[in-house]
Amino acid sequence: MKIGFAFCGSFCNHPELLKLYEDIAREHEIVPILSENAAKYSTRFGTAEDFVTRVEALAGRRAVRNIVEAEPLGPQGAMEVLVIAPCTGNTLAKLAHGITDGAVTMAAKGHLRNGKPVVLAIATNDGLSASAPNIAVLLNRKNYYFVPFGQDNAEAKPTSLIADFRKIIPTAEAALKGRQIQPILLCNNKLARDFCQCSLNLLEKIPPVSYTLHREKRGGSANGRKPARDNRASGERRDCAERRE
Repeated sequence: MKIGFAFCGSFCNHPELLKLYEDIAREHEIVPILSENAAKYSTRFGTAEDFVTRVEALAGRRAVRNIVEAEPLGPQGAMEVLVIAPCTGNTLAKLAHGITDGAVTMAAKGHLRNGKPVVLAIATNDGLSASAPNIAVLLNRKNYYFVPFGQDNAEAKPTSLIADFRKIIPTAEAALKGRQIQPILLCNNKLARDFCQCSLNLLEKIPPVSYTLHREKRGGSANGRKPARDNRASGERRDCAERRE
């Protein structure tokens, strides 16, 4: 595949993603794209210079770093699929509202104009709060596909969502066929996983039950016989009539 791989500024995820990016670059042609923040800032997770150098070296080409360099990608048909990973809440908001103000969003706009798939691997601390409406919008928009995601730390960060980056390539392959990989929602909570597995185990132990529907014909029973008369009810009615007299 010819993959556009766009990095955004979720810096804590860069080390893990770079390992996967290296594996992807061995098997696919990569067009590296960097958001301005990803290319500019050094953090406790590494320097910008080292990050850019490694991204470009693994792809074997210079990274697209600004809106001017990203603009020709669409008209040139440079990519079969565009992967945005990590896709931050900021980028989600811009994509959902049609804002094109940088290399990543311009690459997405040009790629979408060709009717080709954009794969989003989200990583945002407000996925279940401020970014939730934007995720919903993009889930319902044509040619957007999501790498399966879930809560990464439900107790300490209850609104945080992160994609399973290991599923980027399976998601991209399905997207090229016009299909969203399933399930989209992942369960990263051990208690919930154990509960789900326990439920499945119980279902497997329950024997199948068949139901027979007995229908009574009007004015008779299912075997055609006239239903027995309830003499007790008739006696009760006679007793009531006698008491009224």
